[in-house]
Amino acid sequence: MKLSISEELFEGWDIHFPDYVRSTLNKLHIHLNPNGVDKPVWTTDNKGNFSVASAWNLFRNKKNKNWVDSMTWHKLVPFKMNFTVRRALRDKLPTDARVSRMGITTPFRCCCCRIPGTEDVEHLFCSRVFLKKCGKSLMGPLGIPYTNISYRQLMINWWNKKVLNPISVLFPGVKLHYNWDSLSQLLNYNISFKKALFLRWIKPPISFVKVNSDGSYKNGVCGGGVVIRDCDGHLIFTYSLVLGPGTSNWAEAVALLFVIKWCRNNRFDKIIANSDSKLLVDCVNGYSGTPWRILKEVEKLKVHKEQAGFLLDHCFREINQVADKLPSMSYTFSQSHIFQNFAELPRQVKGLMAVDRWNLPTFRTSNKKRTDIIFQPP
Repeated sequence: MKLSISEELFEGWDIHFPDYVRSTLNKLHIHLNPNGVDKPVWTTDNKGNFSVASAWNLFRNKKNKNWVDSMTWHKLVPFKMNFTVRRALRDKLPTDARVSRMGITTPFRCCCCRIPGTEDVEHLFCSRVFLKKCGKSLMGPLGIPYTNISYRQLMINWWNKKVLNPISVLFPGVKLHYNWDSLSQLLNYNISFKKALFLRWIKPPISFVKVNSDGSYKNGVCGGGVVIRDCDGHLIFTYSLVLGPGTSNWAEAVALLFVIKWCRNNRFDKIIANSDSKLLVDCVNGYSGTPWRILKEVEKLKVHKEQAGFLLDHCFREINQVADKLPSMSYTFSQSHIFQNFAELPRQVKGLMAVDRWNLPTFRTSNKKRTDIIFQPP
């Protein structure tokens, strides 16, 4: 027999069920649509979909991140070298000493030494023969200690050593220190460049109103901001909302739902809405799945969209600065504020609205990777 939670809440099950289950359902304060269909939600996933990976991450016991392991793997070093270093640190290389543990007898003679000796990781990488060839030429000039230490400590000395920039050699008064990680990052220093986009707030057509909304999360509390302007860019209504505990996506959805309801209640039917949340815009327009935490708000927005036919588009944060500034006011005053004329607005918001009304441009910069330079490790 298939039973749904909605049947229990609205009609009641006619079978005996444990009391603790009924009490648990009553404590959850579930608000359901009697005509809706029950849908299971996997709460560990953002969109409510079950996956083996999310279940594994839920039950597994993660250990603390090992600094040595994180330094072993580097994207600019060939994989075979990373893998070899990792095996050497764990004594997993097929040396004579390692093979002999499996019961296989081999002659204990190192291929690098004239005198027979035990071949193991410490002997290969920390013996006198190796250090004489590599230590004096590579580690000595850099001031890296390499004598009478283990292989693990030798690698740690490499990673932690701060070497002087050549400029410091020519000019002793200037000291520029680099460690192993910063030196590897220099390989990508000039490979990227900044790209600037020319943006401006566009006024709505005649008889339309333009809505900008935004939500934010700070110290466990959410805030929202909405602003409505006419075809000339003049203020109609703006609100700084105190939303309480939640998430940033939930705050974005609640702020947009609030302003759409206000417009419809005040008979503004021709609405163009903008939000800088790409996730929310795609969910309301049906381009992607909806996270379960904002499912109720998105469903209500879809109903308003079908009834009123408002347009919802994504905009960059640089042209949504008025709505982006309003949520921060809710953290300062800890209460919601309504502004229905330009004179009541705070000084910072007035300046941003004037920039939009005068169609002054703003710029959005982003880092773009150059395609004419190709770096491929050997």
